[in-house]
Amino acid sequence: LRTINNKHHVDLGGQDVIVVGGGNVAIDVARTAARLGASKVRLMCLERRHEMPATDEEISEAIDEGIEIHDGVGPVRFRESGGSVTGVETVRCVSVFDENRRFSPKFDEKKTGFIPADTVFVSIGQISETSVFVDCGIEVNRNNTIKAEAGNLMTCLEGVFAGGEAVSGPSMIVDASAYGKRAAWHMDLYMRGEPYSNVEYPGSLPVIDKNEVMARQVEYPGDNVRPGELPAASRLESFDEVQLPLNEEEALASSANCLNCGICSECHECVNVCPADAVDLYMKEEIREYEVGSVIVSTGFRLFPGEIHARYVYGSAANVITAVQMDRLVAPTRPYDHVLRPSDGKVPDNIAYILCVGSRDQTLGNPICSRVCCMYSMKQAQLIMGALPIADVTIYFIDIRAFGKGYDEFFEQTKAMGVRFVKGKVAQIDEKEDGNLILRYEDIDAGGVIRRAEHDLVVLSTGIIPNPDYTGFFAGVGLEPDEMLFVKEPEEYRNPGKTSIDGVYVAGAATGPMDIPDTILHSGAAAAQAASYIEKMKGRK
Repeated sequence: LRTINNKHHVDLGGQDVIVVGGGNVAIDVARTAARLGASKVRLMCLERRHEMPATDEEISEAIDEGIEIHDGVGPVRFRESGGSVTGVETVRCVSVFDENRRFSPKFDEKKTGFIPADTVFVSIGQISETSVFVDCGIEVNRNNTIKAEAGNLMTCLEGVFAGGEAVSGPSMIVDASAYGKRAAWHMDLYMRGEPYSNVEYPGSLPVIDKNEVMARQVEYPGDNVRPGELPAASRLESFDEVQLPLNEEEALASSANCLNCGICSECHECVNVCPADAVDLYMKEEIREYEVGSVIVSTGFRLFPGEIHARYVYGSAANVITAVQMDRLVAPTRPYDHVLRPSDGKVPDNIAYILCVGSRDQTLGNPICSRVCCMYSMKQAQLIMGALPIADVTIYFIDIRAFGKGYDEFFEQTKAMGVRFVKGKVAQIDEKEDGNLILRYEDIDAGGVIRRAEHDLVVLSTGIIPNPDYTGFFAGVGLEPDEMLFVKEPEEYRNPGKTSIDGVYVAGAATGPMDIPDTILHSGAAAAQAASYIEKMKGRK
């Protein structure tokens, strides 16, 4: 990058290039190589797509420019012939961090590969040169960063402070600037002889007049403005800025968004412009006690953790996701303009749904039906068919539970849209080198024949399990659970919402799986029960 920035000529014309690394610098190297005439540019990194340190914007722009991303793989060795590199031997990276989020990569030695290349660029981070400070008596960490107090940034040597990447390790310029300001503030206290330990750093900035900001907000309503971009094909012809400049009208509209963009830069302007003075950036957590006449427990449910079902390789295969993750991808506010699979950012064209993951399964201790999985999977399938009209969507099911009003019609409508339904239990998912998934399943309609099917994205429709938070709510007495550990309703049909404790009622999915309409009805019943109880107790005072 320095060579290019210094205007020296580099010719990568016709070469296959590999960039090793997953950060913003690695993305810069890959995009630069593409602009220097490389015929193919691949980026490989240990992290999965969602773990890559590079920003989503940089990754998306790189993919638009034809750069292939091979995530979840690490280099084993570089092959060479006649003194020139011929490619990189790879191994599948199962995980990058340990349970404490420390860098501790683990690999599956059985999954290896080879990526051909004429040129390899290694962009895997940087390290601070702190050996000179060791001689002065300053302690350093195992990763060569300087040990400093988290609050005041003083080192073990009194009067010597440290900050920036020398303390944090590789980071961003804005973080380094923040460190510098914090260190300078504590150094000033130290030099003045004032207390500097256990003193809260204010971090406040000068503010402008509130009325001025409010007037500007009225004049410019603040429509979201997205800068235009050069077409991907023309980007590779030069090093021109990808984002196009705003015209005057767009710039004015964008400037009105400074307090609505949702990205906090700690300018504290929100404190000054809030008409209700409701923003307190220094609010501390506190515990308050209230005396009430009744309590409604509405703690909801939890979703079955997909990684427990080891045969479905959730967590190790990037293209096996949960329905909650898919819901984010198909939402109107989705992070990308298309539904993309995680491993390489490609648009999937063959998607599978597996129903009853973690429910109706005695081997996992959850024999009950979650009631909602069939319908939300069909809803997502219809949304996918709208977003990806040529995609094939297959739903593997045990039984379809379309029991509510209009639900069966919705089921028939989903089939009519082209969604394929296969009655059978999926036994195993295996990941291929290209990220596609092989499903082995029992085809019930064909007499129990074991079949195999390949999909490029698999969605696990995970079931509902109890939320145990309610167990510690009441000191000295606990809510009685049912046999599945949901909150028990002793008189479910006669007194819905009533629990084992007088005056305590339960609402919604805390009592067991139910969909939104049933939750609303059940919550209304619990509210009525609580109101009746409060009224009854008033007469006893």
